[in-house]
Amino acid sequence: MTRAGFGFRMSDTAKELGLMAASAIVTFFVLDSGMFDPSYDHIKAGVAAELRDPSSAQFRNIMEGTEVACGEVNAKNAFGAYTGFREFTYRGGITLFEPEQSPGLNTEQLTQFYEDQARFARNQIQCRE
Repeated sequence: MTRAGFGFRMSDTAKELGLMAASAIVTFFVLDSGMFDPSYDHIKAGVAAELRDPSSAQFRNIMEGTEVACGEVNAKNAFGAYTGFREFTYRGGITLFEPEQSPGLNTEQLTQFYEDQARFARNQIQCRE
């Protein structure tokens, strides 16, 4: 007779299936409880506040590193048209958008553009850490 007295032994496969089912149930309740919130609402609110029409903001590809978050945002411009997705970084309440280079910049403006580009790139790297 076996331990439980039922006349059968639980196979290793059945044990593994039981563990997988228990893990799935625990995962469901943890995700449903709000302990893990993938909505990034605090990031979206901070980035949207910098936009001309915050209510029109559409987000995608948001990632959160240890100190910096990054992603892409699309919003309406002054003419009411969506402008296309732009990359952003968000750190400590400060939003940086990927700098756009305009034709005809003078040397000082080009220097500022490249400094902004470098700062943005550093934040992007930290976002992925």
